Amino acid sequence: MISILCPPLVFQGVGFGGLPLPFGKLFSYEAGTSAPQATWTDSTQLQQNSNPVILNANGQAQVWLDPSLTYKFRLTDALNNQIYVTDQVQGSLTAAALSVILTQEFIGAILYPISAAEISASITPVNFFYPYGNILRYGSNSAPGITDMSQAARNCLLCNAFMYVPSGTYSFITVVNCFDGQQIYGDSRTSTIITSPTTRQTFLWEPPGANARQGPIFHDLTINSDFPITINSPSNFLVDGSGDSPCQGASFYDLVLNPTIAGTGNGITAAKMFDSRIYQCLIQSFANGVLMVGCDLNEIDNNRITFFSTYGILDMSAQLFGSQNDIHHNDILAGSGSTSTYIKTSSRHVSIHDNYMEQIAGGVTCFVDATTTGLPTFGSNVSALPLSVVIRDNRVDGESFASSGVYRIDPTNAVSIVCDNRNTTGSFGSSAFSTPVTAIFNSSVQRSIRIRGTSWGVWDGYESKDLYTACNKGFSCDGRNLGAIIVKDSNALMQVLGKLLVIPAAAGSGNFWIIPNGANNGNDLFNNSVNYTMTVIARSTATSGDSLGIQIGSNSFGSGVTTVALTNQFRRYSVAITGQLNTVINMGCLLTRQSGANGDIQILSVGWEDTEGLLPNMPSASPGAGTKQLWQDPADSNRVKYAT
Repeated sequence: MISILCPPLVFQGVGFGGLPLPFGKLFSYEAGTSAPQATWTDSTQLQQNSNPVILNANGQAQVWLDPSLTYKFRLTDALNNQIYVTDQVQGSLTAAALSVILTQEFIGAILYPISAAEISASITPVNFFYPYGNILRYGSNSAPGITDMSQAARNCLLCNAFMYVPSGTYSFITVVNCFDGQQIYGDSRTSTIITSPTTRQTFLWEPPGANARQGPIFHDLTINSDFPITINSPSNFLVDGSGDSPCQGASFYDLVLNPTIAGTGNGITAAKMFDSRIYQCLIQSFANGVLMVGCDLNEIDNNRITFFSTYGILDMSAQLFGSQNDIHHNDILAGSGSTSTYIKTSSRHVSIHDNYMEQIAGGVTCFVDATTTGLPTFGSNVSALPLSVVIRDNRVDGESFASSGVYRIDPTNAVSIVCDNRNTTGSFGSSAFSTPVTAIFNSSVQRSIRIRGTSWGVWDGYESKDLYTACNKGFSCDGRNLGAIIVKDSNALMQVLGKLLVIPAAAGSGNFWIIPNGANNGNDLFNNSVNYTMTVIARSTATSGDSLGIQIGSNSFGSGVTTVALTNQFRRYSVAITGQLNTVINMGCLLTRQSGANGDIQILSVGWEDTEGLLPNMPSASPGAGTKQLWQDPADSNRVKYAT
């Protein structure tokens, strides 16, 4: 501890020659002016001195100043002859005085003076104590959760690259626009809470323009709003080069999002968003937890999404937008409506993997729906059909609560489908896929498909070979020893169930092409002058009354149908086929479901056997006894015989 010099205890007036100034006069003014300004007789500031102060016979007086004021003094003798004038005199800086002067506002004005950005935006901070980017610099949250702080937020974001929202509750009555690359964050997702009225958007990023722009970053906030964060409007028509700007590189993490009314709104809404990520968020009780329309190359991972009434995650393509999104490692629980779907996607390319989905009561539509069925409408945007779908290593508990299967897949347009499931609980059995998966092909689109399940009763799964579907554990199509098929008509409701190719009862009567894999859709596999035998192994789920027409042919040609009556057990049916015309294309097996059939026709295999031409230049008539030559017997299915 150190000592300090004692200050003057009284004012001492000194005249010319350094002598005391008896009965001199001390005038006090506001600094830089001639306006009188008071002094006091003691530190209590209860009684003012006269102005001027008349000095005593020793030239002394008690003169106490207001420490918050600055003075000008003029000293004269008793006859008003001026001795001196002193300007810009500050009141004494005692500890008590400093506590009055050095307010937060005073210090803040020194540390954080008005910035160039604030001057440019014509925004004057409300409280200079708070640094740049703090929402409280631009508004006083006098009644937390009631005072409207939305204008303060807008002012903050107009002047800064970020907005920090300290712990507390803040009401945003009107929408707050954010801009390129801005970061909006609080102290933690439990201590900083933002609320908005029903149906209102809280934050909106929607700059116009053709070029990609840096998206915002949100973290460590709770936002109670029906539409907490919106990136572009999903109802605006998405087109390349105009309209809303593409949002690139946005991040949303460590957020808690709740609607004002359960079952309404979207937790995070995004359109035309690319290369962004939503992770480590708790999103609960919305109509849609995450809604993406026309978004590319995004990750949605490690979130907990609960009590959604429509979709936990909706990933919808729009025109050519909507591709290569990766939805993984999310904990999605408790759809709250019978029409709820955990993950719905029509993205052109999508990967859905390593998610946990659990339904413990009530009912939902399905857990993962990769079809365009039932998609909502957003303006004039049109969803594309999925081209490739990867669904793997998900765990589903309570799959028996789903009315339309665990997974719903529409392979009408998809060229690649992979579905490998980790585990399910329940007893959905063979309908784990809604309407057992369509089997898959037309002649113009080659597809690769692998679908397997682990605990779905009798479902055995199937896997493609090369570019075409073949059921490696069940149905086989042997076209000249090539085990693969194309189902010619993509609208033909041909299905695969377990080990079987199925023409379901719902298909009614109609024709179904099965064409061996080969160049020119099978034509390179057949010699038009050679005879064949076609064999079909099939049954009907009906006890009687179903029949199947079998013939060889193409789009425009058939050799004559052979109708066989089906039983409830698998039987082998063989049809002899004569050589076809050189003009025939897409040569293969034409199966015709006869009218009046009422069961599912289940087909285990279709095969072709060359019944002639096994050896070149082989006689087709017996060369005679004793010749000891080989010959083919046309009357006995061209069997090779030996003339003894």
